[in-house]
Amino acid sequence: MALGLLLRGVSSLPDPDLVARVHAFARARFGGGFVTRNVDEAGRPVLYLDLHPAAEHVALAFEGHDLEIAANTSTVGPGYHAHVVDVVDTLAAAFRITWRHDAEGDVTGYFDNRDFRHLQQEMLGWLGALTNAVLPLASGTVQLALPATHTFESVGHARTPLGPRERPWFERVAESPASGRDFFAWWEKGENAEHYLGVALSLLWTTVRWRPAVSERERELRERTFGALSRARDLDPSLRFPFAEWRELLAIDGRNREADALPHADPAVPAIGYRRNPVRVSMPGGWSLRIPGNFAEELDDKGTFCGWHGGRTVWFTSFRYEGGARSAEEMWGADPDEGEGETFTTGEGAFQSRARLRRVRGGEESDCWILRTDSALPPQIAICTISFTEDHDRAWALETWRSLRHPGQAG
Repeated sequence: MALGLLLRGVSSLPDPDLVARVHAFARARFGGGFVTRNVDEAGRPVLYLDLHPAAEHVALAFEGHDLEIAANTSTVGPGYHAHVVDVVDTLAAAFRITWRHDAEGDVTGYFDNRDFRHLQQEMLGWLGALTNAVLPLASGTVQLALPATHTFESVGHARTPLGPRERPWFERVAESPASGRDFFAWWEKGENAEHYLGVALSLLWTTVRWRPAVSERERELRERTFGALSRARDLDPSLRFPFAEWRELLAIDGRNREADALPHADPAVPAIGYRRNPVRVSMPGGWSLRIPGNFAEELDDKGTFCGWHGGRTVWFTSFRYEGGARSAEEMWGADPDEGEGETFTTGEGAFQSRARLRRVRGGEESDCWILRTDSALPPQIAICTISFTEDHDRAWALETWRSLRHPGQAG
């Protein structure tokens, strides 16, 4: 069980649109790129605050003038927990929120007692219990405090937001939780050098693509990473910095003069960056697909996923078939490209999948290969289209198609 906050309160501010007011306040305070507005499963307006790259969003759900705040903080550490409480205090003062005492509140007790050292001990107690639970599990299968939407690949017994950990680390922390404070990206209170280094390392391990940025969002994350590294070094140059990866990323962006100004260092082993390797990404409908870690990713409002880089692109969508079909073939229907290209099939039991690979010829710049696939696990159906421009990517495309998984598959 994770540690965090679950607070419910009511605002006495006489404002007919409290959500819009809080939204504008949060955007002004945290930056527009770190605040999003949506609707939760209960139909309530909800604001999501992105306060740290290693943390889940802080969720603010509204129902009239009633407000619920939920945050998981143990993924980042006691410094982050205290920071979220400071944010809660700021919101309460700005919008005259009175907190009720009928909710779970703060299981660490910090919201009421503001005892930071006690909070640190609570976090270590949680970490000790976690490591004891993880030790018996098979090495390489465990992913801790990382997004459930992405399963990374690396060496080590388990993956964490600040890199993989080997079994001896878990054995040591299970016996003495205080030795595991390096699990947390934000240990002390306040925005000190270690905090900024934790921000940068979280981004380098889980978010950064080790190639030139291809979108404004990627460029913003890159600058956030560089900014956090520079700020940490200004505050405490004695810390252990990832100079090799810092130089590498600057060089990728063509900032060679800045890279040359940094100390030379051997890269970490393993090299920092889960996205140097393939990653299994959760897709709509409960499916998942293994794609290159350096892909840019986008999920549109209609539930279509797109991942791309260079001459490779993957599109994916799924839906639930309500027509009473009894087999994959009935759900697929006719193949619109029958007679063209090569065909492939795979599957076992109720899960079946077919694919057709064909060359699409146009002008000199538009020739490409298209692998169109239909997969079914009745009543679920998935459509995945993979395109590539280089002939040698044929094996990659077929491997990507065959990596499709659904929890309902046998075995």
